[in-house]
Amino acid sequence: MAIKKIFRVGVIGASGKGDYGHGIDVTFAGLERAKIVAVADEQPAGLQKAAERLGVDRRYADFRKMLENEKLDIVCVGPRWLDDRVAMVSAAADAGAHVYCEKPFASDLVMADAMSAACRRRHVKLAMAHQWRAMAPVQQAIRHVREGK
Repeated sequence: MAIKKIFRVGVIGASGKGDYGHGIDVTFAGLERAKIVAVADEQPAGLQKAAERLGVDRRYADFRKMLENEKLDIVCVGPRWLDDRVAMVSAAADAGAHVYCEKPFASDLVMADAMSAACRRRHVKLAMAHQWRAMAPVQQAIRHVREGK
């Protein structure tokens, strides 16, 4: 019987600057093949709360240190503010981690292109936290548009 890999997940948040998105920090909590192992947040109080919420001991004030030390498979980029988005996504990609990113993705195409290029360069996946396609009201609206209503 083959052993299934358990994916190591890290979370980047920014308390007071977009926080942890819309619950992106707990996206991988309780999944059979994923384990949240570390969290980064430059604000000590926010870092402590997140670590307790996620049940992790590995806490970092600097996301770059987390990426350097933890050998992560997946990184959740939670802050909704965009001021550090390119640095966070690019650093995660450079560390070889796939990225699950909160919205908004970028404020302009230059930012979007930089993050996309970082992920392509390292052959990692970049996924956005958009759930609209799966929501029943959105699906109904799409059907109505297609039907010309």
